[in-house]
Amino acid sequence: MKKNLPKAKNNSRPARPVSNSENAFVFDPSKKVWIITAAAFLVVGVGLTCFFMRDKLFNSENRSVTVTMADGSSAKMTVAELRDELGSDKFFEGIIIDGIDISGKTKQEALTLLSDQVQNNAPKIDLSYEVNGTSYPLDLSSIPMDNNMEEVVNEAFSYGRPAEDASKSELIECFSTVQDLKNTPKNYTTEHTVSTEGVGELVRSFLIPFNKEAADAKVSGFDASTCKFTATDAVDGCKLDIEKAITDTKALLDNGTYQGTIKVDATVTKATKTADDVLQGYGLIASKASDTNSNNDRNHNINQACKIINGTFLAPGETFSFNGTVGKRTVEAGFYEAPTIMGGESVDAPGGGICQVSSMLFHAVVRSDLQVNERYPHQWPATYCDRGTDATVDWDSNMDFKFTNTSGYPVAISAYYDVSNYRVSVAIYGHLPEDGSYIAFIAETVDEGELPETKYTANPELPVGEENVKKKPHPYYYTKSYKVWYDKNGNEIKREEYLSTTYSAQKGDIEVGVLCPDGSIAELDTETGEVIVPDSVMTSETSATTEGSDVYDPNVTTSTDATYETDPTDGAQDDPDSIWDDDYDEY
Repeated sequence: MKKNLPKAKNNSRPARPVSNSENAFVFDPSKKVWIITAAAFLVVGVGLTCFFMRDKLFNSENRSVTVTMADGSSAKMTVAELRDELGSDKFFEGIIIDGIDISGKTKQEALTLLSDQVQNNAPKIDLSYEVNGTSYPLDLSSIPMDNNMEEVVNEAFSYGRPAEDASKSELIECFSTVQDLKNTPKNYTTEHTVSTEGVGELVRSFLIPFNKEAADAKVSGFDASTCKFTATDAVDGCKLDIEKAITDTKALLDNGTYQGTIKVDATVTKATKTADDVLQGYGLIASKASDTNSNNDRNHNINQACKIINGTFLAPGETFSFNGTVGKRTVEAGFYEAPTIMGGESVDAPGGGICQVSSMLFHAVVRSDLQVNERYPHQWPATYCDRGTDATVDWDSNMDFKFTNTSGYPVAISAYYDVSNYRVSVAIYGHLPEDGSYIAFIAETVDEGELPETKYTANPELPVGEENVKKKPHPYYYTKSYKVWYDKNGNEIKREEYLSTTYSAQKGDIEVGVLCPDGSIAELDTETGEVIVPDSVMTSETSATTEGSDVYDPNVTTSTDATYETDPTDGAQDDPDSIWDDDYDEY
């Protein structure tokens, strides 16, 4: 059964109207919660801020902290003092670089102090390359080498230093590290590094010359003292693996290895002919010798010319010039004045007599079957070789003796003058004919004229009976020469005409003395050369003089046999058959 409860009485009075001014100060209970909440958040925020900012709020720069010194004792320092101590621009005590104590030094002072030592301590690059068992050093001093001195100095300077915004605890920790240095120094070591840029070109240019083709030995010269040819050594071919050598070099340098030997891989190709092989078959091909007279100045010139041309080496195809080799005959060049032909007359001039050397050379060249390019005969035959086989030379008139080595092998000239036996010998050395054959050089007079007349001229300054022979008379000659081949047993193989020579007739020119003992002048028969002395001045002395005078007779000759000693040119087919007296007139 539902009870009807009594209704509550509303004892409240009707609200009275409130003015606006009054309404502003009336507390609204509904806002209470919001006010309390805001206040709580404010308290919590301030608390958190204080918690996180406690060091900033409560650890000021002037606040003291306890630190441990190097000796283990404790000390009080402010944060500011710690910062000043640890912010010094000098190295802390106990920093050592490359064995040098740089405590108390600035960075620049440390760099200056270390610079020379670091440079002096730079490692020396000493690399060698072994090629075919032989070690060859390579100069790599031009390779740039760097060092890390500045990096090490910066690293050492930073040791124990705090960051700019370091906290109190970080400052204390850094200070403790710096104090420990005083008891246990910190050592740093600089290092060097090599730049391998450019190493490849250095190694390549160094090793390329070792690459070579195999080369057989070859005849290269002539030893005039032994009359033996010399030869180069045989050279084996070699091909190096240069690129591998470059790679190996860079690997060593990159690894910090600066000393050692790098073995270079090589492929070797052997030569086929040694020096002994190529010198087989060489020897004396031909020589020619003749005797000189007793004119010391002339013999000196012959000896001088022999010394100059002796040992001349000619490669295949090379040409020899007598004038070009001996040079102009002058006193300054070491030649003496001796009889020579000039303008068709006999006169004394520097180098007189050397035509005997060029003539002997001419014989040796022809008999060696070499090509004669230029040869001139004398104006009249020489007595030291057959007519038509002489070869004169003259600098001023450009008469030269030239020949070319057409043998296909090297040849050499040996020229020798035996001063004790008055004998000159010239020889050609080269590759001997394999069949042992040899050549003779002979000549014959095909036509000969009458002896021309002699012009006699009176010389009032010469005593009666004395003569000055300016030129002896010579008849006309026409000759032919031949090259004759013989086999090794002396049998003639073939004969061929070589050259012809013409000697023009030469009139004689003789001065005859006509000065008598009493100062008078005798008469001269210019056709016969007979001196006619007046009876009034004839004496036994003058008679003896005229009777004993040596009037030239071209039909009278003298010769003697001679014994020859061995000289360097002996051994080939020689013609030692020209001995002549001191009254000869050939040049």
